[in-house]
Amino acid sequence: MNEKIEIEIFLEEYEALQANSMIRDMCGSYLNKTINEDEEYIVLELSKSNAEDLLGWVAGEVNHSKCSQEQELLNAVCDTIEASV
Repeated sequence: MNEKIEIEIFLEEYEALQANSMIRDMCGSYLNKTINEDEEYIVLELSKSNAEDLLGWVAGEVNHSKCSQEQELLNAVCDTIEASV
């Protein structure tokens, strides 16, 4: 059985994930699994293997990002996911 985990990220970080076409194309179905939303953060409910997959794609995009703001946001997402898996 693949354990479900909850990953809490800031809304701005979530928007950076959605704005990145590679992450959206490869992991978009994972990003639609928000279970809680307010003005500052959302919670993604993912299987551990999906979280690890998302982590790999986000880390890859951090390394290829040409925009420092996107890089910072995606790096923060990586740190959050790593702490959760």
